Amino acid sequence: MRKFILLLIVTTSLLLSNSLIISAEVGDVTTLITFSMTDNTEIYGLTARDSLGKATGTLEEFSSAVLDCSVINYALFPANYFDAYDDKEIIGGIYSQGRVVNDSWMNWGCGFDANNKFHLFRLPSSISNAGGKIVIQDNAGNNVEVVTAFNCYPWLIKDGLPLDISPFPGADEQFLSSSAQRAFMGQQEDGTFLYGLVRATIVELRDICVELGLVNAVNTDGGASCGVYSSGDYLAVPGRELASAVYIAERKPQITVLYNGVQIEFTQPSVEKNGYVFYPLEDVFAAFSSNGHVWDGDTFTVYGELNGNKVEIPLRAPSYVVNGLHLDIAQELLPFVENERTYVYLDYIVVGLGLTVAWDGATKTISITN
Repeated sequence: MRKFILLLIVTTSLLLSNSLIISAEVGDVTTLITFSMTDNTEIYGLTARDSLGKATGTLEEFSSAVLDCSVINYALFPANYFDAYDDKEIIGGIYSQGRVVNDSWMNWGCGFDANNKFHLFRLPSSISNAGGKIVIQDNAGNNVEVVTAFNCYPWLIKDGLPLDISPFPGADEQFLSSSAQRAFMGQQEDGTFLYGLVRATIVELRDICVELGLVNAVNTDGGASCGVYSSGDYLAVPGRELASAVYIAERKPQITVLYNGVQIEFTQPSVEKNGYVFYPLEDVFAAFSSNGHVWDGDTFTVYGELNGNKVEIPLRAPSYVVNGLHLDIAQELLPFVENERTYVYLDYIVVGLGLTVAWDGATKTISITN
């Protein structure tokens, strides 16, 4: 029995980081990430053509294309097999957030449902996309709606049972018998997901997944395609650009804003900047005014009425005006424009209107009262 080193490098929901030494008969697990699909966690299947407008890209480029400021932690890794040497076309299917990103003839696959369960499927034409939902048919013939699904081969463990590894028609026997860089994904009994990289044969990889306590596990793309990019850093650098990626993100809990006990509905998410939270100006006017607002493009100033007060909010001055009185704004809290929307720091605005603001950290709630 020889030892392998299991590096628990990053978790996208538990915020742990440490190293463990575990006894096993085979293999060297070099990178492992863990994640849980909680209410604040989302998983996407991406293609370079869809997200980047080209055939292949780096995981860092995928990150730049999809990342926004509402994310706390995230990780990306290859999603599926592709022709790395000729046309770069993706071989496997990718089905994400209710739509078909890339369809495929392959019928081995896995999917994540909204209840954190990891499903395996292997039936021809087992995926449908009716009504904007991704539905797979499992081996028992049950229809299961999943959030994201993609093809993978071979399965390693199903429902706690290690599986016999045999090639499907057309598969290269050397693919199964040779020792190479492999990537795997699986789920433990407590619902935690693992994604790891290891140099091993497919049979050895299955045995390692057993050692890790996985109850369902699959082999995903390997070789030079293996890589992990997490929260701005490579944990493992792929040897080539990739045609697809899986993106897992833990999002910050949304802050609730109440005005006299009634929740304000924002049409766009808040934006965090300089450690402060900003809200769309048009939604602020909708909540506190019945008369709307006017934009002056010559002076870059918004004019309107809020809570019965006449206000002027210039975008290029460190102050705003309420009923003719100038109120200073700290430099880091100035309004700004992003994606053709103006964002303001809510506290400054409502305090200047003579309203009271209270913060409940336990419930992530801002309460504004007259």
